[in-house]
Amino acid sequence: WYPGALGGLAVANVLVGNVSPGGKLPITFYAADAELPDMTDYSMAGRTYRFDARKPLYPFGYGLSYTTFSFGSPEVCHEDEDTVELRVSVKNTGDFDGTAKVQCYAKFTDSRTTTPICQLCAVTPVFLKKGEERTCVLTVDRFWLKAVLSDGSRVDPDGGVTLYVGSGQPDEDSVGIRL
Repeated sequence: WYPGALGGLAVANVLVGNVSPGGKLPITFYAADAELPDMTDYSMAGRTYRFDARKPLYPFGYGLSYTTFSFGSPEVCHEDEDTVELRVSVKNTGDFDGTAKVQCYAKFTDSRTTTPICQLCAVTPVFLKKGEERTCVLTVDRFWLKAVLSDGSRVDPDGGVTLYVGSGQPDEDSVGIRL
């Protein structure tokens, strides 16, 4: 990837600690291309984080930082027919100032169709000085909380939805709330 005319300066600022990196991957890196389905197979199974249960080399939403963050339990603070708003506390628990990319993933089941293992449905950046804690609000569009039937229509999943908040895909450090 081409970092642009000031890419060298940006990398230098990260390497000497002037800036804490906070970017997240917009794609999944697999350990080997042999793991991927054949290009003539147009199904999504095994092709994207949403439909691949294998552990990738670097998952979608992964990123590094010089600092660490912890997340409180999310709470629904507003809900209507179009959106769900979650409130969650985020704390910089490391030794450097940095930006947390607070990510919300939905996990849902629907007996009528195949649903994603998880799906990114909201993200917001929060800059925190070392030791600082702040509450942020994530707005989830209900479009991302629907199951897609074979005819392309979107319906509320009959198995329910759990939203997970953390610094990446749901794992042992993520905190969830069932809707």
